[in-house]
Amino acid sequence: LQKEACMGHNRERREFWYAHWQHCQSLGMTLKDYAEQEGLTLTVFYGWSKRFKREAAGPRGTDLFDRLFC
Repeated sequence: LQKEACMGHNRERREFWYAHWQHCQSLGMTLKDYAEQEGLTLTVFYGWSKRFKREAAGPRGTDLFDRLFC
């Protein structure tokens, strides 16, 4: 049960940062400017952004959302 709770928390964190990353991209803002505007921790946002970019460039042919959340 504790493992499931941890996995749920990790999924929520990923979804939170992914939504911000997508929104930042759609606005054409820099990560720094977006993080300041939204009150996000810049270093954490950079880390998630790097992860999402790396995963998006992965070899799998599935949709990015499916690779990240399914």
